[in-house]
Amino acid sequence: MGQALTGSVAMDLEDPAEAAWRFVGGEAYRAYIAHPDYGDCARLTLGNWALKIRKHARIERALHDLTHWLAAEAAVALSAEPEGLTAQTLEKLLLELRVASRGRGGLLLAYLQYRRLIEPEEGGKGRYRRYRPTAELADFMKLRFRRDMEVITALDPAIGAALARWDEPGLFDRAMAAGRPLAVCSVRYKRPREDTLEPIIERKHGLTILGQILLSEDDGSDFPRRDPVRLNVVDIARRSGAERHQVMHVLKVARQRGFLLDKADGSVTFAPGLIERIERTLGIYWRSLAWRARAAMEG
Repeated sequence: MGQALTGSVAMDLEDPAEAAWRFVGGEAYRAYIAHPDYGDCARLTLGNWALKIRKHARIERALHDLTHWLAAEAAVALSAEPEGLTAQTLEKLLLELRVASRGRGGLLLAYLQYRRLIEPEEGGKGRYRRYRPTAELADFMKLRFRRDMEVITALDPAIGAALARWDEPGLFDRAMAAGRPLAVCSVRYKRPREDTLEPIIERKHGLTILGQILLSEDDGSDFPRRDPVRLNVVDIARRSGAERHQVMHVLKVARQRGFLLDKADGSVTFAPGLIERIERTLGIYWRSLAWRARAAMEG
């Protein structure tokens, strides 16, 4: 049921970001939301976001900040491109994504090196010195993307096809490189802040905490539940791996934005605006994984 990337669409268009937008943008994601397995896929995806990869706990801690995560993902993607990973190429990409100011590329590169996530290649110096992800970072990213793709194979046959070849040399590199046009189009066609989950996502552990809020008292029927639920801060903190005060802060922001509707008995209902935004967030993320899968197999 997924929309196919025919032939060499990504290469034929002068602007790969436009090709990416045609695939993930607009209302394309709604086909996934309408799928009978949407609820189960949503539960598993949100569970994955809270689940740590134990053997890579050091990396999980180093990349808990959104900017550091994006820098690490960009580093892996850039290393597969002809120009390679340098302070200059990293800064250029992060500027395109509007997640770092001019001059910060070198600082983020230094952070990744300090955390032993990248290492220098032979030759070159200064801003033009090339780096590569460490084997540990590459393995971490490969596991993270595999894990998120495994739970949505029911939504799109291209996902399962890519996973069957996931360990094939070069395939993962192509999947990571395909993330660049996705990132550029996400900035180019960015929705107004008030129409997104940004106020929550930008908080530390924000999206993970929100996911566990939505899974509170989940009974396996509609996702998320439409009837009132009771929220347990201690339980949400435990399930999301966050501190209680971080959960409280996300709950405060969610109430301020009208995402949680308080009932007289102390329970809450999830507002239609929250349900719409989480559906869009999940749907577009899943479409982005399907885009990567197709691009990887066509390379």
